[in-house]
Amino acid sequence: MESRWQLDGTTTLDRTQYFNIHGPGSVPEDWVSVLVNELDVNFGRLQGRGIGPRVWERFVESGAPSFKEWAASTPRDPLKNAIYENHLERVSLIVTGVGEPDALVEAPDGIAGTKNAIFYYWDLDRMADYIVQTFRSQVLPRHRHRVRFFELSNEPEGWWAHDWERLADLYVAVGERFAEEFPEIKFGGPCMFAPYVFVKNFNPWRDGLRPFIDRTSAQVRYLAFHSYDFYQDAQKAALTDDSFLVSGGHDEARLDFLENYTFNQFGRVHPKFFSEVGGYDTEMINDPGGENDPALSKENEELQNWMMINSANRKTMGFMRRPGRVLKSVPFILLDTSAWNPDYYASMLRREEDGGFRMTTLRHFFDLWAGIEGERIYVEPDDHNVEAAGFVDGNKGWLVMDNLSLSPKSLELNLTEAGWDIRSMHRLTFDREAELVRWKEDEDYDLKNLVIGGHEKIRISFHRDGGLARQPRLIDERWVYGDRTLLPIKEDSPETFSFDTPGGRNIVRATLRVGFGRAHGLSRRPEVTFNGERLTLPEADWGGDQSKLAAYFGVVPISVHPELIEESNEVTIAFPDDGGDLSTVVLVVAGERGEILSD
Repeated sequence: MESRWQLDGTTTLDRTQYFNIHGPGSVPEDWVSVLVNELDVNFGRLQGRGIGPRVWERFVESGAPSFKEWAASTPRDPLKNAIYENHLERVSLIVTGVGEPDALVEAPDGIAGTKNAIFYYWDLDRMADYIVQTFRSQVLPRHRHRVRFFELSNEPEGWWAHDWERLADLYVAVGERFAEEFPEIKFGGPCMFAPYVFVKNFNPWRDGLRPFIDRTSAQVRYLAFHSYDFYQDAQKAALTDDSFLVSGGHDEARLDFLENYTFNQFGRVHPKFFSEVGGYDTEMINDPGGENDPALSKENEELQNWMMINSANRKTMGFMRRPGRVLKSVPFILLDTSAWNPDYYASMLRREEDGGFRMTTLRHFFDLWAGIEGERIYVEPDDHNVEAAGFVDGNKGWLVMDNLSLSPKSLELNLTEAGWDIRSMHRLTFDREAELVRWKEDEDYDLKNLVIGGHEKIRISFHRDGGLARQPRLIDERWVYGDRTLLPIKEDSPETFSFDTPGGRNIVRATLRVGFGRAHGLSRRPEVTFNGERLTLPEADWGGDQSKLAAYFGVVPISVHPELIEESNEVTIAFPDDGGDLSTVVLVVAGERGEILSD
């Protein structure tokens, strides 16, 4: 606990990257005070605001000669609410989505008139002009120029998957305009709902996302995705490990793959933005108001809330390991949906019969992280199914842990030996018997034999006079990417990868991450050698067993003894059977930076 931890060149936590809610919305000031002062929430996303059919209708009704002239003459008034008036520093928005100005559309049969017809308009320059002018006149003034990111579309893959070229060309046209008109705003995409590139032997990657990335690499400043876990029969199975969970090793395999590919292809890692993060069971969500009006029956509210919190937290902690490569993530928790669906399953505030509000247990995601700030300290559990993050700010400190497995884990912490006094310990879990999300203080604990339950989260607050030691080590963690990606796996046919690692550091820990996608039933136990030495694989998979997925896709994290690492390294991997693809080989090296930094 005496080492600062530098990831992607940074040691300091930026709360606006992770602890966001969808909003802001117009809620009473007393509830805004709870969000800001108790839960330390930031406001991170607006969906489809300002650019849509109503804007186009107003232009048509105006009789103006051009949309550009009309947009310049009719800016929208700033949105006024308690958040904008008093807490603007907490608003750093991504705006997602465009509308459907049908008057512009010349589209194939069956597409014209649909909400996504805009993408089939042939005059891309005119379409880009419409988007840019609307953004300038209808979005920026209304939201006080707190927009920092813009995504052109929300979850469009279902209807444009057959025409990636057209989508990419539109992104190029709009991206070039945004670089000229709004250089301070990051333009990104494609904002995919389910970027499961591994399915069907990686064909969605080869035929869709890869050519999109290649074609738009100069204009798209970040890759945009949503990331969800889908629980199978949650009510019957009580959130079992074989739910459709893509957290843990599955998420890491996808992130490694995207980073490794873009680094090899362009000499840089494309950063990513996850504008929706969470989990739910589709069988629990009914649809009383039509396909665009999903609601949650009240008896299932707590179970659904837990699925959202559980998945959002495990994904967020993974993103926190990549602060320079994941720009921002927003849990799919909406502030207030009472104006359009009071029973929406992801709402933080719900209207009561008397017209007031109550706050749901979704708040406990933010309770877990409220007030945590400062510098990251080096925390590395021996079990890869336990995520951990520690931070120190002056003489205050925090440690957050999350058990990705349903099996309880025994932990031994050395906080007290390092001179830290424990001030409080809280546990966040789901009480399956009472069907309630529980956030409670634990006053009876043993740090030498601390048990973290299945899918449980623990927050420890600690204190020490004087804070960190006067001259703590600075541990600098680097990710080194292999020189190839996505190779077919052939029986007893080794593949070799080369790594050049940074020199001049005293390496304290290293992990080799082998990512692959294979059909169920094929081996997940490759033979791996590092500079000629055979490595020992971990006994357990990372996260759930993925049995509900069509195929397995994950990462095997393998410890590498620091003495094996040289400036130039060679890794060889062989599987005992045919089938699937070896997606990535990545080396994570944590070493002392060299000079000792003082406070």
